[in-house]
Amino acid sequence: MSYISNIGGKLTITAKGSIKIYAKENIEITSAKSVCFTGVENGVSFGKPEEPPKKEEIIFPADCVVHFRPMKNWKGKNYGFDWMRIDDTGVFGDDNYKELVGNYDKYPSSEANEEGDPTAIFTERINIYNELKKEYSPNPALIPWLTEDKKPLEYFPSWLCVEKDKEITLSLRVLIKDKKDLPKSLVIAYEQDYFEITSTLGKGTGDKTILPEDSRLNYAKIPIKKDRDYFLTDEIKIKCIKDILATHKTIKVLQDGKEAGYLQVLPTQKKILNVVCVKVNYLTSINKPRKVKGKTQLEEYLNHALIKTNIVEVDLNISKNADGTQNEILNQETIRHDSNINISGTVLSEGKKMKLSDYLNIVLTKKFQDSTGKGIYDNFLKIYYFDEIAYIKIPRTEQFLKIGGMGSLNSGHAIVFKEINDVDIAHEAMHALGLNHPFGTADQYNNNPYDFKYMFKYKSTENIMDYAHLANHEKYSTWKWQWEILRAHDYVINEI
Repeated sequence: MSYISNIGGKLTITAKGSIKIYAKENIEITSAKSVCFTGVENGVSFGKPEEPPKKEEIIFPADCVVHFRPMKNWKGKNYGFDWMRIDDTGVFGDDNYKELVGNYDKYPSSEANEEGDPTAIFTERINIYNELKKEYSPNPALIPWLTEDKKPLEYFPSWLCVEKDKEITLSLRVLIKDKKDLPKSLVIAYEQDYFEITSTLGKGTGDKTILPEDSRLNYAKIPIKKDRDYFLTDEIKIKCIKDILATHKTIKVLQDGKEAGYLQVLPTQKKILNVVCVKVNYLTSINKPRKVKGKTQLEEYLNHALIKTNIVEVDLNISKNADGTQNEILNQETIRHDSNINISGTVLSEGKKMKLSDYLNIVLTKKFQDSTGKGIYDNFLKIYYFDEIAYIKIPRTEQFLKIGGMGSLNSGHAIVFKEINDVDIAHEAMHALGLNHPFGTADQYNNNPYDFKYMFKYKSTENIMDYAHLANHEKYSTWKWQWEILRAHDYVINEI
């Protein structure tokens, strides 16, 4: 993985302790003027390089492993949930991520007439997978009695993002080291001030015999079966009853007092995103009643990141110019493909060539202004709805591909067309909020690692930003690291 940082001015790093830099290959320092090293007390020394510090191995302490998993038939509603997929739920997308993380030699596609190459070759990338693991745990514990290729498997906690006072349901997967030596006790331990948890065996209560030194905890019992590996479907109900501030809270599973599983619950601070759905009409001066699609799905998927939406609808009629003459802007050859829109083309407005989305932003700001002349919707996510069909020109060819919409990365705006479905409206909107496709080429990843973050096999995940619908699979989830990108967008603000 590469990292490039361009700084316009000075860079100053101050540390109270030591600064150490390790590299497997060379460290090069180049200056257009001079390089100065000063050792005030002991001077400057050169010698045999030190070995980087070795990562401390954490050994999983229990003889039982419990994984938190989403409820049965969960399709992204009510909460955000993410986990390191290890192929244990049987649902689409839950394949071992070690086999799904990587990229292509050419941009992939399913068909020859798509924007991509169906002959693209996928290669697993262990370096990307190792970076992805850190999202779930910076130093995962090793389970010595669960091995693969004679190496202990790693344990990764699951991550939950849920608003305060909403009760949600989760499932559990349980693995026991030796079914002839079953646990005597298996409980979920949680801070009673922050959570209420009920299992199929009853509501959690205090029990001073389990961890007598920690009076903050309540415990909810979970079933112990005589199987080495079993699934407890919809086993527990969790409600966060107090706001979690600053950092996450950990819910643990204890097997005979030893830690056997973890669920990390993220802070409950909500954020707000104002959204304007703009119904564009350029064919007639009469605005037709039109239903705006995709609002429910956008609300549901942004709720994974605890982003609440305020959605308004407006009509934007651009059929006439200011002087009453017919506006021919969308009849220009540069923006047409036969009788339809060519979204990859440009329009000429007031002597300036621009993208269609830029033109629409200008017109929207002019039509809807406050008393100071500022656009009312300048800091809104803008989704422009057209009742027409659109095409995009496939690069380096003379072919055109019909598309449902387009959201430019991190732009704050998206355009959607007649044949788009509800889920893909959320897909385009999330492009506009900073999320890229989770697939691509090695060159794309190496040149833009922070635009792409991680890459997976094409159509292999249930993530909103993937193209699994082309393989007849549903898309409904988002990843933990995507929540962070969405919450960091300029248009996403703190709830007052």
